[in-house]
Amino acid sequence: MGFVEPIKFQWATQSDGRRRKQASQRGMPLNRDKFRELIIRSALKAAGLPETFRTYDIRHSHASLLIEQGANLLAISQRMGHTDPALTLRVYGHLFAGAQEELTRRLDELRWSVPPKGATGEVVPLVAANGRPGAGPGRIRSEPRAR
Repeated sequence: MGFVEPIKFQWATQSDGRRRKQASQRGMPLNRDKFRELIIRSALKAAGLPETFRTYDIRHSHASLLIEQGANLLAISQRMGHTDPALTLRVYGHLFAGAQEELTRRLDELRWSVPPKGATGEVVPLVAANGRPGAGPGRIRSEPRAR
């Protein structure tokens, strides 16, 4: 199953009544340093990444790639476990630079990809509801009213 076998966890009740998560293989508490040594380092090595990468670096890279791919801010926020999308913006807002330009480019691309239904390519002057040229008050029609 990929380059890292999944760890199965179970909940154990301590003598004081509190519950803790533990690795199910040996029933020992999950230790952050051991997890890094046994799981994270081998995953980094298998992925061809430096072993000095911190879990935070992987997390930040993940969010950065999602933003670069145009993922929805709310979806990114949920994936990162943030309680509020505002937190996501505070942490990763600098990565949204150029977002307006990208949106404009994509809308222009969409606009020019398919001609409007029934489009002839000629410019049609707008005529006000009173039949006079120009966009005066009233409903705008594309054809003058027959008299």
